[in-house]
Amino acid sequence: MKNKNIIIVGSGIAGILSARMFARENHVTLVERDNVIGGLLRSHQHEGLWFDIGAHLLGETGTSDLDDLIFGNRSKEQYIFFEYLKAGNYFKALTNNYFLDIRRIKQEHYSKACEELLVETKTEGANNLQDQLIAQFGPTLTNNVFSPVMFKFFGLDLKDLAPDSHIIFGLKRVIAFDPQQTRELKKKPYLDDKLGFHSYTEGIPSGRAFYPRENGVGDWINYLEGQLKNDGVTIALKSNITAIQSSGDMIQSTSLDDGSELDCDHLIWTVPSFLLLKAARIPIERKLHPPKMVSTVVIDYIVDKPYLSDLHYFYCFDPDYSTFRVTLYHNFNGVQDTGRHGVTCEALVSGNVNLQELEDTMFDELKLMGIISKTTQLTYSKGRIIGGGFPAPTLMLKEQTHYVNHFAANRFDNLNLLGKAAGKSFFMSDVLLETFETVNTILVSYQ
Repeated sequence: MKNKNIIIVGSGIAGILSARMFARENHVTLVERDNVIGGLLRSHQHEGLWFDIGAHLLGETGTSDLDDLIFGNRSKEQYIFFEYLKAGNYFKALTNNYFLDIRRIKQEHYSKACEELLVETKTEGANNLQDQLIAQFGPTLTNNVFSPVMFKFFGLDLKDLAPDSHIIFGLKRVIAFDPQQTRELKKKPYLDDKLGFHSYTEGIPSGRAFYPRENGVGDWINYLEGQLKNDGVTIALKSNITAIQSSGDMIQSTSLDDGSELDCDHLIWTVPSFLLLKAARIPIERKLHPPKMVSTVVIDYIVDKPYLSDLHYFYCFDPDYSTFRVTLYHNFNGVQDTGRHGVTCEALVSGNVNLQELEDTMFDELKLMGIISKTTQLTYSKGRIIGGGFPAPTLMLKEQTHYVNHFAANRFDNLNLLGKAAGKSFFMSDVLLETFETVNTILVSYQ
């Protein structure tokens, strides 16, 4: 017998994991405004090749119960496994490393930056990203590297961005010195936090990385959708919560836009929390200002020649280029020259987007960055703007999100904010671990 009625809003990875965990002993309804589940973890086909919405390689979390629940048996028939991910970046030149290589900046800046890196500092309590980066890396790197890179992504000065905004793009460490010097320096904890290994083969996470053999990352979401249905989860697609009925500190039921009402013993909210306050008709005691929105533009290309790089994906930090991230699908499975090779390029754009101009620009940048040869021909391209964009991580957004989340979370006793709504984690593994721990705590409280 199902014990409680659980309503989960949002079918990103936090919502899907929550639904699977609650469904063991409860009746679960997963509410999703789109016509499919999975959020950006979807794939689509062009000319017989599969493309994802950005780079979405999967990785074990190291928690076996969680990994088994969310990834299944992880057979070699279903997935391609990698000894390590070949992640890189482009900053004045292509580097086979996840971290930005500061040895490429002007020599006078590099010498000064190295002196500043070796100084032991504390970053706690920084008021903004500029203060944090100066404390961690010194003013030379902050002004000559981080400032132009982050301006490229968000069109904002560092002082307007919240601390830790740079970590979204893997800018937590930098490459400096030589490989052996770095290994010695990283033995000191404060330098380990600043310096990255020079090769993606060092410092490898313990969990395995993998990718579906067919149909892109969307194949994994299709598997999870089948598991949800087997678990007895009700999936309400193209649906929105329009009202939340409560008595005192407890939510009693929720209403959908089709007029149906769902009894609710516990509400899990994984989408922006201001929508919850709107549905609950709870007045906010202060005026909220609209955030600065950044559009994600995704361009899928098919080219006629193999790539010149063996990377799986890389970030482009170079401020002179429009490209933000590139995914090289045929490197996932080692496919030989077929005359048709898929590439996805992404750009972050503030303001109006000229899609055709961006398609042409990023294709040219693939050649300039040395990813494809100058004689490579484009046989197909398709560009699109993803959703309504996402808010730039400004100080104002951080403060308003904290206010709204605190206000919402303390309003109801049978409500939890997870995933995007909680605003605590960005990377998939962190979201999974946070969700797993929180839901387990809730389930224990039911006993």
